[in-house]
Amino acid sequence: AREENSRLAVDILSHEEEVNAATSSCEHSRIMLKERLRSVEALSHQRNEILKHRSNQQASTILATRAQQADAQAEEMLQDALSGEAMNASALADFRKRFVQQKMEKHWRLAIKA
Repeated sequence: AREENSRLAVDILSHEEEVNAATSSCEHSRIMLKERLRSVEALSHQRNEILKHRSNQQASTILATRAQQADAQAEEMLQDALSGEAMNASALADFRKRFVQQKMEKHWRLAIKA
C-alpha cells in the first residue's frame, strides 16, 4: 500500500508542470476573454446609441415631410376655394373646418418633431 501511494505521489508530481501550464493558459484565456467582452459591450453600447440617434432622425424627417404635405393640402384647398365659385355658409364652414384641421396637423407634426 505504501508503494502504491508512493507511486501515485510520483505520478501526480510528474503531472504538476502540465497542470500549472494548463492553469496559466486558462487564466490567460480568461483575461483575454474579459477584455474582448468589454470591447463587445462598448461596441454594443455605441451601436445602440447610433440606432437611437438614427431612429430619431428618421422620425424627425418623416414628421417634417408629413407636415409639409398637410400644409400643401391646406394651401391647395385655399387656392381651390379662392378660384372657385362663391360658397354658401355650409360650404364655407366645411372649408374652414378642413383648412384649420390641415394647418393643425402641420403644426402638430412640427411640434412632435422638435
